[in-house]
Amino acid sequence: MSLQTLTKSIRDKNGNRVEQVELAHNLCHNNIPTYFPNKEEFVVTFLLDRLKEDTKNGQYETCLNNKYWDLLLFVWNSDKISISFKVNSVRRQPILPIIIDVLDVLSTRFDKSIFLSVCENFVTIYSSSDILFSSRSFPDQVSDLLSRFCHIFALHRNNADNDFADNRIQKVFCKLISSSLRATSNTLKASVYFLSHSLKGILQLLSSADAENKNYEFIKSILTTCILSPFTLEALVAKKESNEDLYSLFRNIPVDQVDLKSIPRLFKIFLDCISSFLSDSGKHISQQKASDLIYKLYVEHMKFLLTNVTASKATVFEAFRMLCEMLESDKVHRGNPDKPTFDTLVTLARLCMDNLSTEDIRPTIWNIFASLLNIDIDSVLPLANELWNFIDLSKPEENQSILVYLQRLINAHVRARSFSDFCSGWNDSLLRSTSLHTIYFGHELVRMVSASVEIAFTPSSLNDLISKLLSSVMNTTSESRYNPLLLYYSVLYGIKSRHYVESIEERLNDFYHQIFFPCLSTDFKDLKKHSRNVLLMSHYVNMDKSPSYLKTTYSETAPVLLSLLDSVSEESADHTWSLQVLICYFEKLRLKEEKLFDEKTFSSVIKSSISRSVLYLDSQGLSDLMELTVVDTSSCGLTTTLLLRWLRPINLYLSRDEVKSWLLKVCGKLLRISFSPKTQDETLLLEAWRLFLQSSETYELPVIFDGLLSTFSRLIYPEDVPSTSDVVSVYESNKEITLKFTPESLEFVLNCLKYLPLRCIQKQYRVRILNILCSFRRNLLIDQPGTKHSLYSVLARLVQVPCSAALYNCYQIVYQIINDLNPETSEKYEKDIKLTIKYWIAHIDSENKTNVLNNLIGFFLENQEQVPMYGMSIFLNELVQYFPNFRQVPKDEEVVSKIRLCSGIILNKVSYILDKFDISHIAVLTKLLECCNSFLRTFQPAETEQKLYHKVRTSVEAAASSLNAADFDLSFLEAWISYQSLLVNDKLDFLKLIAQLVFYRRLLHEFTLRSTDIESAISKLTLDDCSGVIAEVLSAILHTHDASDHSILLKVITLIAKCSDIFEVNKGMTTLVLCLCSGLLTQRDETDVTTILSILDVLDVFANKSSKVCNVDSFNFILSSLSSILSPQKSLTSSYDENLIVSRIISVLRGMLYNHRSYMSGRFHVLFGILKKILHCMFKKTTNSFFKADAVLSTPKWFKSSMVISDYNVIAFSRLLNTWMNPNLMHDSNKKASTLTDSERQFIKASTKHFVFLLIEFLSLQVVFMIDLDTKERLTETFYSVYGNLSTYEKHMASTSMNAPTRSLFHKFVDNWSRFAKWQES
Repeated sequence: MSLQTLTKSIRDKNGNRVEQVELAHNLCHNNIPTYFPNKEEFVVTFLLDRLKEDTKNGQYETCLNNKYWDLLLFVWNSDKISISFKVNSVRRQPILPIIIDVLDVLSTRFDKSIFLSVCENFVTIYSSSDILFSSRSFPDQVSDLLSRFCHIFALHRNNADNDFADNRIQKVFCKLISSSLRATSNTLKASVYFLSHSLKGILQLLSSADAENKNYEFIKSILTTCILSPFTLEALVAKKESNEDLYSLFRNIPVDQVDLKSIPRLFKIFLDCISSFLSDSGKHISQQKASDLIYKLYVEHMKFLLTNVTASKATVFEAFRMLCEMLESDKVHRGNPDKPTFDTLVTLARLCMDNLSTEDIRPTIWNIFASLLNIDIDSVLPLANELWNFIDLSKPEENQSILVYLQRLINAHVRARSFSDFCSGWNDSLLRSTSLHTIYFGHELVRMVSASVEIAFTPSSLNDLISKLLSSVMNTTSESRYNPLLLYYSVLYGIKSRHYVESIEERLNDFYHQIFFPCLSTDFKDLKKHSRNVLLMSHYVNMDKSPSYLKTTYSETAPVLLSLLDSVSEESADHTWSLQVLICYFEKLRLKEEKLFDEKTFSSVIKSSISRSVLYLDSQGLSDLMELTVVDTSSCGLTTTLLLRWLRPINLYLSRDEVKSWLLKVCGKLLRISFSPKTQDETLLLEAWRLFLQSSETYELPVIFDGLLSTFSRLIYPEDVPSTSDVVSVYESNKEITLKFTPESLEFVLNCLKYLPLRCIQKQYRVRILNILCSFRRNLLIDQPGTKHSLYSVLARLVQVPCSAALYNCYQIVYQIINDLNPETSEKYEKDIKLTIKYWIAHIDSENKTNVLNNLIGFFLENQEQVPMYGMSIFLNELVQYFPNFRQVPKDEEVVSKIRLCSGIILNKVSYILDKFDISHIAVLTKLLECCNSFLRTFQPAETEQKLYHKVRTSVEAAASSLNAADFDLSFLEAWISYQSLLVNDKLDFLKLIAQLVFYRRLLHEFTLRSTDIESAISKLTLDDCSGVIAEVLSAILHTHDASDHSILLKVITLIAKCSDIFEVNKGMTTLVLCLCSGLLTQRDETDVTTILSILDVLDVFANKSSKVCNVDSFNFILSSLSSILSPQKSLTSSYDENLIVSRIISVLRGMLYNHRSYMSGRFHVLFGILKKILHCMFKKTTNSFFKADAVLSTPKWFKSSMVISDYNVIAFSRLLNTWMNPNLMHDSNKKASTLTDSERQFIKASTKHFVFLLIEFLSLQVVFMIDLDTKERLTETFYSVYGNLSTYEKHMASTSMNAPTRSLFHKFVDNWSRFAKWQES
């Protein structure tokens, strides 16, 4: 085919479009062997022209052809098309109108693949800044484009959810919108115009999005970045004739095409935008202006919703709720609403009142009322009395919403000083109520009212309220006449202050003489249960508040209540409150005031309460399956009261067997419900039991505590055990206990023991608890490891507090514990046993320590074949570690010699294991090596022992060399390295240790070093030995390229520098080491993080040494190393903690400042660069900063953008700069005066010439980037000290070098400095 024919075939306007696209596709992919110069440019021109013509003529086959869009994308990305041609093509044939037409077609004939292809072409074309800024895009086109994008996705979100609104489209839209708005003469008018044209699509997309949806974030980012500004928002709420306010924009949108729930979501975007203005220096507004804007925007949104109230009520009122809750939760607006806002709130409240008869929206309306009360209480308070009538008709599913409303209503009445009106409303509702199962009788309402009593009432107003309540009870004859006493009970329950009680003493007597006693002596038995309960509750709260009331009413009330108890059988009635009133009488009058009453009667009341409690505990509690009201008494209510309040009477009048029997019943009930409490009553009983266990009173009363311990023992053993005997006798008898036990109850007992307050329990009782546990341990089955672990966890906690001396003098207990240790023991289980052994050793009486240890170690030596070596090594390790801490170190040579004999046994056991070594022995070998290490740290081995230790080292080395990397256990390796370190005697041994470290580091990559053991080895070396070791280490570093080798060898140098004086003697070696560190950092851009941390450790050590060790060259190498670490090219391998690296760098800088200030002259430009990099790490990019060309953070490459600088590093950096500006903060002990010397003044003067730029940097970064508020406050206080040291010229220079936003911050900074930080000389 000739060139001319091919060109005509493709460009023929009457040709087949599908065939032409196919022909162009083959041409671009070199499938046609015809020479065609500039074919890519030809194809682009063809595609754009045909698409425009076809869409203009209504022929959509081209735009709905996927091959067309794929070809356009392919050709556009070709390297053979120049930027200038692309720009000219877009200028000649604008693409935006074409894409808009295509999206119009796709809105009715949606095809996911074509839609995504169009999106891809759009992003590819307009991602180029040249095309974006050279092609003129108008706001009407861009707004139409955005609206159609949102419309398509809203309609077809299930098909495009995973591919739409990604970051690329968002960024392109932001750039395109910003470009189109800047091209207009009036940006404000263009922004409003843009919003008006795109609002429909935005609302359609928000209709299907929530705050967590990425499409919500897409819309939010576009609006906040490009459209919304303080001026735009003011224009939207201004009242103009041009109908450009927000309400008018809403009115132009057909309601049937958007979901009204999108209106609150748009309001949420406005709120977030205004909140960002407060901290954005580029768009800053005042707090008052922000508050006014929020109220006005709220009115605009609400007006639109109110005009569409005829739509679906569920949707409209849900939108009302969302809008009110957003305004309520907003923290920016201040003060009371203005008049238009208040009128809108009143209108909404009245509308909600009119629609409360609609049942399906009632919960939503109650939530609206609750939010309105938080916004402005005056919008709802006038309707409060009418709303009580609707609460009367409420259903259970509305209760939660009504409770929120009532809580807000109580707070509103308290603020309005009209709480008596709320009480009147509740009182009237109680009188009208015929059912107990309403919200009026719930615990929540009682608690809310009680919490507000003393805040809302004065003593006189409280007196008036109680008088009205009593009058309403006496003047009513209905069955619900006693219901208002619930309000009486709530009010009295909330009184805490004595002067309130004194002011209502007369009212309390009125209650007794006019209501309670007349009813008690006549028709009390005939009343309903809830009426009896509310009378007794009110009487009980009076007794609790007023001692005089209690005394005067006892003589008449107690006999009547006792007779009522005697006249009714145990099972026929609930007398929980009667018993509580009687117990309160007896407990307060008999036990507190020591007045003599009938002991027999008092005892009978206590026993009756216990028997009724047992009766209720045995019942199935079917009535508890429903939620109980305040006036109901649950099956566990009396038990809860007895556990929490009446322990002293129980202790006085019940025998041990009776208490034990009762507690067994309580525990039986708890065993049934402890894992899955079904009702609130059961949950309260569980909580009461925990408080009972935690109370010190439980353990001060001997009958109660004895019964508790006996209960625990009986729960474990169906048969009785000699729990009163000492645990020592159990072990010294050396007899097996063959009692049956019940393991299912043990977990309950162990959980109970976790709550015991150990220091409140006397020693003899602690021994009894240990007796229960230890005797059970001896009978524990092997197939119950989980229970055994829990048991030792409790045991470790119990022995933290000293028990009787006999326990610690009984070594058989420790021997039994040691027997439970084996290589299969879990780490947590072993840790608990170690704690038990540790505290047992620590609590041995100092006078008997020698004796006990002598007997125990002697037992080990005599029975070494039977003693498990794994457990014995752990015990000896704990013992030898604690040996130096004995309050009275044993001087008995026999004990020391026996301990040394144990070391011999351990070493022989190691040799025996190594002779037949297998990988299964690694755990035992680790414990034996740890024990040997403890011996070596504590005792100086004799010559014969030394030979044995060295022999073991040789054997272990041979065994370790035979292991593969997968067989190594880190704990074994750490013990093995420590063992070698403790046996170092000379340079050769130490070099061999280093070789082992390098080998194992290569093998396992990472392990923990016990630096104290290596420091101990270094201390045995002479200066010549140290010099030789350092030379060997440096040579090894130079001749290896393995990062793991570098890390471990640099750690060795760090430890030598800490422990040896070699660097004080040989300064040249310091320079050599630091030169090597600097060279390692400059060799390559990527460095292992462990090497970086090891180098920083070396730098830190030398930076904190005096100038006798570190000369000018060494100082320069330290600076060079820090600069290399912070360079933009430096990256780190493997995972790491950026904050750890930053903290090490700050530590090095602090050491340089303290010890080498004289070397800093002439190097401030380098130090400034280092400090600047650290300062930049404290800022984060925001959405706005991504679109600013000058928004560059000079952070190191290894500092991830998502990383948050720690508070520790912020404080350390602030302290560093403060010290830099005031050398007196270094606490130099050689200085005798607090004034600065001439050299110090010169140092500060030289520093400020560079630090002024650090201050400018700090302020300019705040304009573009985000910083944590606490970090900003700390740094601001630090830079006050920098500013205070600046000269007048430097201050002026700083101001003139800033741009406008930064200068605004600078003036505010200076103003705050002069007010809060400037030194005012008196």
